[in-house]
Amino acid sequence: MKTKFYLILPFFLTATLFVNAQTKKTPEVLDPKPAAEKDKKTAATPTKSADDSFDMKAHNDSLALLQKKTEELNTMAQKIRNDSKGKPESVKKILVTEASNLDQQSQLVQIAASNLSSKINNHKFNKNKTNIKNQVAKAGESNVPQYTKNLIFDSEKIMRLAKEMREEANAQPNVASRLGTMSNADEQEEVALGKQVEALTNLEKITRSSISAQK
Repeated sequence: MKTKFYLILPFFLTATLFVNAQTKKTPEVLDPKPAAEKDKKTAATPTKSADDSFDMKAHNDSLALLQKKTEELNTMAQKIRNDSKGKPESVKKILVTEASNLDQQSQLVQIAASNLSSKINNHKFNKNKTNIKNQVAKAGESNVPQYTKNLIFDSEKIMRLAKEMREEANAQPNVASRLGTMSNADEQEEVALGKQVEALTNLEKITRSSISAQK
């Protein structure tokens, strides 16, 4: 049974490196060209925004990979526990230890997934925030209902709370406690995004009504 355990860790390390590769920023390369020529080129070439460089598909694919590995580890751990039933005490002890090791690896993979999910959620949040700002400008701030303003305010407040929760989680020395706090942060990020979506829906309705009234 020990052989099975040692085969899991390389996959986890590979998955973690894959996630890092997908999300790592490209290092800055020094330009050997003269400063004047460089300035001219910079002025002529539009600067790429964070949205342009963020590969949502790659991030989502990496997240799906980690979630799948979590399920596999949990399934293996449960199977080993079931196999340990009725075994001699010495064998049962070894199997239970191996199942616990798989549980710990599952928690590490879940933490990696949560960190990646946070990057995805923050990207969505910032993009929604920009869209909200544009929609408010189109509708006119005075035409935005208080309920919609509250949604926008609450979304930002909840996202800040989620960020604080992640900082708290990273300070936890215990893996299980860290994962628990991160899971709560995941939920709060989803709540914040939900409020943004509702606010955007309301703003789009206001904008359409305003355009129709002007015709």
